[in-house]
Amino acid sequence: MNLLGHDYERLTMVIGVPTKKPPYYFRIDYPNGFERAARNTPSWKIRFEFKGRDRVVYRFRTYGGYVSGKDIFVPFPHHIERVQRRRRFRLEAPLGAKVVFSRYADKYEMTLLNLSEGGALVGTGKSSSRQPVFQEGDFLGHIAVLFQTEGQQFRIPIRKALVKRLEKNPLTLRYQYAIQFKDLGKGERKDLKELIYLFQRDFLKKRQKVEG
Repeated sequence: MNLLGHDYERLTMVIGVPTKKPPYYFRIDYPNGFERAARNTPSWKIRFEFKGRDRVVYRFRTYGGYVSGKDIFVPFPHHIERVQRRRRFRLEAPLGAKVVFSRYADKYEMTLLNLSEGGALVGTGKSSSRQPVFQEGDFLGHIAVLFQTEGQQFRIPIRKALVKRLEKNPLTLRYQYAIQFKDLGKGERKDLKELIYLFQRDFLKKRQKVEG
């Protein structure tokens, strides 16, 4: 949630809808520092952004509201805007996540930058060459997505992927590769979906720690 007109943005949750008759309100978990930020603001203007069950991003604004106990109550919005129009939601990968794969007789290990159910963006390390390793249309095999959290190691095997695009990072001047997963079994697809959920939970946990 973002209190418009103030430098205030926090992660929070909608707890419920307390009334069954209009006017309808969302009951919001009270985020840290809201009272200080909203002080001297007679009428709130708040923007909310969330991911639906379809993992698509949505956004809406509300005007007004009040505090009761440890909760915030804000009016229902007039409409909700669909922001994320991509077929598959792409999530930024946590620090340390990697992708290993092979091409012909050579083996590669690259940093996983972001991930979706359909593919990934991977990048080379600081010690690697600034020349492209792959070209658009190249096929990669024996791929594995590696990720570690809370002492647990996760490995998702993927049989084949296609290099769809390569781009140069303007900061490092090294290439990044957008790869599309082409051969993924039903079990591996389920594991990949669970891994993406783990990424989301790991990100939210770290964000909550930072916000206190």
